[in-house]
Amino acid sequence: MEYHIGNKLYGFVVDRIVPLEDLNADLIEMHHDKTQAKLVYIDRDEENKTFCIGFKTTPTDDTGVFHILEHSVLNGSQKYPVKEPFVDLLKTSLQTFLNAMTFPDKTIYPVSSRNDQDFLNLMDVYLDAVFHPAIYKNKKIFQQEGWHYEIRDKADDPLYKGVVFNEMKGALSDVDETIINTTNRVLFKDTTYRYISGGDPVSIVDLSYEKFIETHQKYYHPSNSFIFLDGRVNMEDTLTRIDSFLCEFEYQDCKINIDLQADQEPRFVEVRHPIGENEDPNNKTNIVFAKILTDYSDVKKILTWQVLSEVLVGSNEAILKKAILDKNLGEDVELAIVDGILQPYLLCIVRNTEKKYLEEIEKTIEETIEKVIQDKISTTYLTAILNQMEFRYREVKEPSGVIFASELYKSWLYGGDPCIYLDMGRIFKQLKEEVSTNSFEKVLKEDFDLSTCSKIVVLPDQKLSFEKEENEKQRLHTIKQGWNEKQLDDYIEENRKLDAWQMEEDSQEAKATLPQLKKDEIRKLPEKVEGKQIDVNGVPVMVYEEQASGITYCNLYFNVAGVKKEELPSLSLYVDLLGNLPTTSHSLMELKEAIQMNFGTLVFHMDSFADMKDVSRCIPTLAVTSSFLQENHEQAKKLILEILQETVFKEDMILTFAKQSLEKGKQDLIQSGHAIALNRVKAHFNSESIIKDCCNGVTYIAFLKDFVANFEDWRSDYLELCTLYQQHICSKNRLLTSVTGEKGAAFVSELLEELPVQDFHPGYVSYPLLNDQMECIVIPSEISYSATGFINKDEDQKSGAPFVLAQIMTYGYLWNEIRVKGGAYGTSLSATVTGIFSGMSYRDPTPFKSIEIMKNAASYIHELAQSKESIDPYIIGTIASVEPLLSPQMKYKVQDGRWLRKISYESRCETRLRILETSSNEFEEIANFYEEKMKDAPVCIVGPKSIFNEKDHLINLFE
Repeated sequence: MEYHIGNKLYGFVVDRIVPLEDLNADLIEMHHDKTQAKLVYIDRDEENKTFCIGFKTTPTDDTGVFHILEHSVLNGSQKYPVKEPFVDLLKTSLQTFLNAMTFPDKTIYPVSSRNDQDFLNLMDVYLDAVFHPAIYKNKKIFQQEGWHYEIRDKADDPLYKGVVFNEMKGALSDVDETIINTTNRVLFKDTTYRYISGGDPVSIVDLSYEKFIETHQKYYHPSNSFIFLDGRVNMEDTLTRIDSFLCEFEYQDCKINIDLQADQEPRFVEVRHPIGENEDPNNKTNIVFAKILTDYSDVKKILTWQVLSEVLVGSNEAILKKAILDKNLGEDVELAIVDGILQPYLLCIVRNTEKKYLEEIEKTIEETIEKVIQDKISTTYLTAILNQMEFRYREVKEPSGVIFASELYKSWLYGGDPCIYLDMGRIFKQLKEEVSTNSFEKVLKEDFDLSTCSKIVVLPDQKLSFEKEENEKQRLHTIKQGWNEKQLDDYIEENRKLDAWQMEEDSQEAKATLPQLKKDEIRKLPEKVEGKQIDVNGVPVMVYEEQASGITYCNLYFNVAGVKKEELPSLSLYVDLLGNLPTTSHSLMELKEAIQMNFGTLVFHMDSFADMKDVSRCIPTLAVTSSFLQENHEQAKKLILEILQETVFKEDMILTFAKQSLEKGKQDLIQSGHAIALNRVKAHFNSESIIKDCCNGVTYIAFLKDFVANFEDWRSDYLELCTLYQQHICSKNRLLTSVTGEKGAAFVSELLEELPVQDFHPGYVSYPLLNDQMECIVIPSEISYSATGFINKDEDQKSGAPFVLAQIMTYGYLWNEIRVKGGAYGTSLSATVTGIFSGMSYRDPTPFKSIEIMKNAASYIHELAQSKESIDPYIIGTIASVEPLLSPQMKYKVQDGRWLRKISYESRCETRLRILETSSNEFEEIANFYEEKMKDAPVCIVGPKSIFNEKDHLINLFE
């Protein structure tokens, strides 16, 4: 389709056409003639098509009304009167992205698909959801997704229940959420940003249904909408479809403005955040410095500060972080630009410190900044940072259309040019030209003046979680005391009706309204990643296709078989230290500069690959994941070898890094407890999960805790271990590798010439598996996570039925029982080709009940087996879940996993065929062994201490 300014196209008028050089695309800006809705289309040759509709949504309180609306509008609509079309699409479409997100000043609804018809279907459902949601006729949606009083017996006190309510309880357990929310209140005391857009649980329960409806009426109008399209879209069909929704409305002057925060005096604020009941509060304070930096349009300043952040705190040897660490004023320092809002701000955090150090921290920062300004920043270092930033900016990431939409809203929402964050190549060029001037130092001097910064002291509180829990109980008790008999009866009846509605099945007529693909509309074969295994000096090398971008992707895998299970955590720390310590040839700062100059990605990590015939065995590896331009092959080779062979293990630097890793591990446990719990369950069945636990899970966190607390005892032994690992692990005959292109193969050949040969015979290892049937992991939070599962070694590993069943269970039975009725934020069941079934719940108020639901699912599976309803839609959804959209780097990493696990393309084709041919009667056999295996399936619960019994064996890493 040709575009010309002023053209009228299916209800839209073309306003502007801008070439985007960096994307090799054109940006077409339009407006809807009748409603003035705004639309941007990125016209580029991309198979994966993206649609997004966004609204400017500006909170006026902490009730989280826009977050609750984001959830609720996807629970049925005028055209699609099923209870949860969003979930039905997750179950049954070929979507490559399907979600919705609430930000501090906007709510967006992005979807993408590689299939043309699927794309139109997804867009249609989302447009009807936002403009004609069922919330107007069904208050129960608000009660389910937002909040309600849960009470079923007159003798009981009520509880607060709701998906968003529980989600935010979990979110606000994170110290970073406390920091961001407090900073927003301090910096933006007069604007919308002072409110918690996701909602504060204390305030969520103040939101009325009437206010909820009024808010939708005001904000979810076409005249307040921002529509985004990307990829090889059929614009005639797409614009016609969008216009059919918009033209139902008249133009409305929404008058939704976001005001600039007026200048104000810096403020000093103290707040509390929860830590473990018995956790030592010493050195658990966080000190924050913050100031509004600029507005959204000053992309150059934002990029400049991203560079300065790397200069000042990019490693433990970066000048500002080192100054704080050397004086023992904190365990870590972060400096970031918080953007994506009207006025981005500067945020500096000194972590794990004490309030009494505030004055000394300020003095140290001021002295350090003055020194940087006087001494000047190395021009080569600035260039190196900019090189890596630009590499990552230009590198393909997925889902690219959704990423572009997010970047575009950063300016478009405020009436700015939607192009400025999508075409930044010219700004990188400007910055590179300015590295030899004093422009970076000038910005540093102007902006990082502590006298202009607000200061926030975030104090640890051992009793805060308990206090919040008790306050909520008392509040609910008092509320109930104010109810008369009729009100009490009404609330109980309201719960009964909500329960009944949640248990209702959608009618066949309602289900029939949903657009669905047919099985014959999808590819019969999975995507094939072209690669050829060759032998290079005795080393197996998988060579993938050359990248037109000129980027080489190279992955090295050194087999570490022979390392005992109890040594895996110490090896994991050793691997994490690589690239974060100096070498014999470079200081850490020099090394960081060289890495940034020559690599887009260079990561050292532990990885493992199961034996698909016997998952109790696996290949444990020290992995090196890298990406770099072909012109940098020689330097990339030298740096990888230098880090592997010449790293200098300094005691003080090791301890500092370990403390930072321990803190990160604890926060991961609080925010991602479901993933850690799920892996603990799988570690009862396969060695691959044992390695993940020892290298990045509960066992690793426990090791770090002991390592930090008893470093004097560890000191000499650990240095000896590091020397041992360095001398023996990275040898040529331990190596398997993959690379892109013939030039990449030559790169590997040259690298191999400089690797030593050790006496080692590659093989699989078997580690002792976990055997505790019940694990209770304590975290300082008001919300929980759960996991359980089993392995069926007799299952036909080529059957497609387990995958289809997992899809149905995740978005059917478990979704209804655990998320809809139970109020958990998320839940899933997964199946593997090795016969492992595992289920989990996420941010869950009743984790033990969720485990019961998972364990008692066999009767539901029996019903599925007897059902006459077609499972074809679920089969389509299963195909989407097993073949996600991947960036080039991830595509090769995933293919490496198949190669090393000996999963052939032919076997993948066979599995896909089995999935496509799955029939519901195959579920009967699964139901039988599911019921038997789940009886004794191991369980892992991660949650607050209050939910566990004294007799439970508790793992508490916060004491």
